Amino acid sequence: MRTIRSLALAGMAMILAVGAAADGLDARRITRENAAELVRAGTDAVGGVDDWFLGNGVVCAILTDPSHESDIAVSGGALADLGLCGREDDQFILYQELLNHSMQTPVVVERVRAEVDETRAALIAEGGREDLRVVTRYSVDQRVPRRLEIRTEVTRTAPGPKFMGIAGGVANVRSLEPFATSLDPERPARGYVHPSWTGQGAGALRKAAVSSELVIATGPPRQQPGVAYGQRLVSASVSAPNAKSRKLPAYFLPEGIATVLAVFSEPFWFGQSRLGWLQLLQARRVDLDEGSTLTIAQELWVGERADAASVTDLLLPRAPRVSGRCDDPGCSVHIDRKDGTPFTERRADADGRFSVRVPTGEWKLRVRGTAGREVERKLHVDVGDLDVGTLEVGAIARVRLPRNGPMRLVFIGEDGTPDPNWSDDLRGYRLGANDGQFRSFRPLRDLHLTGTDWDPVSVAIPPGRYRVIATRGPEFGLSHANFEVRAGREVVLSIASPLRVIETPGWISADLHVHGAASFDTPTLNDHRVASYVAEGAEVLVSSDHENVHDYGPDVARMGLGDRLATVVGLEVTGEVRTAEFPNSTGHANVIPMPRDPYAYRRGTVANENRRWRDIIGDLRSLPGERLVQLNHARSHRIAVHWRTFLSHMGAINTPYDPSVPLTEEPNRILIDPDPQSGLRDLDFDAMEILNGPYPESGELMVRDWLSFLVQGERLTGTANSDSHTLEAVVGVPRNYVQVADDRVEAFDEDEFVTSLSEGRACGTTGPWLSIEVGGAGPGEMASGASPTLEATIRSASWVDVDRLRVWRNTELMKEVAIPEDRAISEALDFDSDGLVFVEVVGEASGDYAEILGGHRPYAFCNPIRVDADSDGVWRAPGLPIVDRR
Repeated sequence: MRTIRSLALAGMAMILAVGAAADGLDARRITRENAAELVRAGTDAVGGVDDWFLGNGVVCAILTDPSHESDIAVSGGALADLGLCGREDDQFILYQELLNHSMQTPVVVERVRAEVDETRAALIAEGGREDLRVVTRYSVDQRVPRRLEIRTEVTRTAPGPKFMGIAGGVANVRSLEPFATSLDPERPARGYVHPSWTGQGAGALRKAAVSSELVIATGPPRQQPGVAYGQRLVSASVSAPNAKSRKLPAYFLPEGIATVLAVFSEPFWFGQSRLGWLQLLQARRVDLDEGSTLTIAQELWVGERADAASVTDLLLPRAPRVSGRCDDPGCSVHIDRKDGTPFTERRADADGRFSVRVPTGEWKLRVRGTAGREVERKLHVDVGDLDVGTLEVGAIARVRLPRNGPMRLVFIGEDGTPDPNWSDDLRGYRLGANDGQFRSFRPLRDLHLTGTDWDPVSVAIPPGRYRVIATRGPEFGLSHANFEVRAGREVVLSIASPLRVIETPGWISADLHVHGAASFDTPTLNDHRVASYVAEGAEVLVSSDHENVHDYGPDVARMGLGDRLATVVGLEVTGEVRTAEFPNSTGHANVIPMPRDPYAYRRGTVANENRRWRDIIGDLRSLPGERLVQLNHARSHRIAVHWRTFLSHMGAINTPYDPSVPLTEEPNRILIDPDPQSGLRDLDFDAMEILNGPYPESGELMVRDWLSFLVQGERLTGTANSDSHTLEAVVGVPRNYVQVADDRVEAFDEDEFVTSLSEGRACGTTGPWLSIEVGGAGPGEMASGASPTLEATIRSASWVDVDRLRVWRNTELMKEVAIPEDRAISEALDFDSDGLVFVEVVGEASGDYAEILGGHRPYAFCNPIRVDADSDGVWRAPGLPIVDRR
């Protein structure tokens, strides 16, 4: 009986270069002249002019130029794009090499060069550090067209710091799901279930490391065209002059952020088949001798479907085919070894048919269907192909959906019926937690309808009893329905379209911080992002993907939703790299709008890593046109995200902002330190998030910081945004209402919108509608006189409980009053000198609000109104309260 390994080796020569031209080998630098030909397409494609193209007519890849920063390094030379030529399938995020297995020490690539001969095309990246020379060769040929080979050589050229080894990381960041397997039955495999290890110490590393030879990163099943990337270890060795090469220990560490292949620089004394405590103790002592070379040979295979079998089939072209049909279209077919060890996984076609190559032997076949149905059977695979016939996973229940307008439907199981999980991709992908339990990501019980033909007619659902709430955002009421459905039956969901209960003339709603598939950490497809936004009743969708300038306009037009949704092209500048100069990175900021260049690296972003904000803002303002730069999530109550929150460390000085200390004093003075040439400062943002997602505790911190800036004369518009990445997180809550002359979507004027935002004519909310005037002036404007009157009107849908109004004078809470039954409040104010008025309303999350907006609480604010107490036409900032600091 042939082994899996012999099948793989014997079959390599049989993989034909289908579609590859004889002259398809190509390796060259991308220029403006050839960019239209060479730049890749797909949700995660970022390579552009000045980067380096590699292809063989079947597989196309792009290596970034050393001058271009990556997601984890201040320089480039990393593999950024990979897919099948001629398809818009690039979902590859990044392959980056790391010295000493650390994100803090990526390999610094100094130059890239191209080589092409009659049999092979290659890009060679050269770099390292003073005592280490690192050369990585990326190559393709036409003999094995779906394979990109990576050969890395690290040579110790001089004495220097300890070198424990090197890691090659393929970023997943929630967009791709890793499947760990082995062609060798003696090696372990975990499939889609992985212990978590990032930031959890040596014990977690020991549990997570697996000596599988292959990890396959599979794309979202619903994304078309589908793709999968197989990272395969071929060999790892060390050699010295006049000495025999020795095999090195190498382990895969798959997780939600990245799959890391870690290779150590010396063999372990106590065996290398697993990473145990003894191996970890020795790992601290290993090093590479001067003159020695560490060599790693690995492969990246590109599959044409979003499943593991699209790669394992390539590696086993002579293995028998196991075919069949599942009675649930789109089911997931899992092939395990007879002891239950995962081997591969195939997503069935739309008609339920599947075919997967499986070596001879005894196997288990598991079929996972929608709504939690599953069936298992044993397989005996002989030399010939095997047809297993129709596999029945059991009768399904379905619910037919309404077609009466946009809405988000929230399904809640009743009487012991669990909530449905619409995000279940049937793979069983799970990550471990600190308590040793394995968990899937938060289930999705919401469906987003646009009221168009884009919506599904019906969906599968586990049999049982359900309660459904229909919502369309805070301007609308709710509708309710109950139903029961049995296996094998379909029920029609009869639920009314939510009715508008709040009118907002002169104001248009917008979420300024939204992520879709173009973000490296977001699995949400762009169509689904658009649908979720329309279902939530928001009107202006601003793209803010991480380091990738994306335009939702074509998506909206293709879905026929241009009359319901306006779009603005934006960007989230995403500082991720922690360096000696910036130990907590630079933080994040949104740019609204952002020019998009289809052939530029990252479609036209600016460099931000290891730089001060005053320099980044200067680059942004040098671009054509006007734009608003918004400081994102500047503070957080969550320790885990501290390094991404700029005011928690203020960049280079690694010290938090103190809102009780004037900007002219330490430690805050760095924020207003001007650049000698441009005069710009790190605080020269136009806006600042004071609500970011469902974190009211963080919002309180950001309001405190924001008000301290305003009373010192800084002009930053306060904004409220969802920062939504997944469909589980509600998009459009929080949201902004921006004042415009004509609030119809079809009349949307981007320039007016951005100007109004910049001037502070905006309010933010998680449900209530707040309208305020002080002395006849609205948000962002200036009132005249020492005794103006505050006029406030509060409206909300019946499901939004709001009961208190707070009035702040400068940085001090002046009064808190109960909201009366008529929802109108008039308060006389007194000012001895110029100041500002900030108003907010709050309530409690309960009932339907808590059910459909979990984590949020009812809250609204409007940007402050400045008060010119002496009526001289000039507003003088009141400054911070005087504090005795003795």
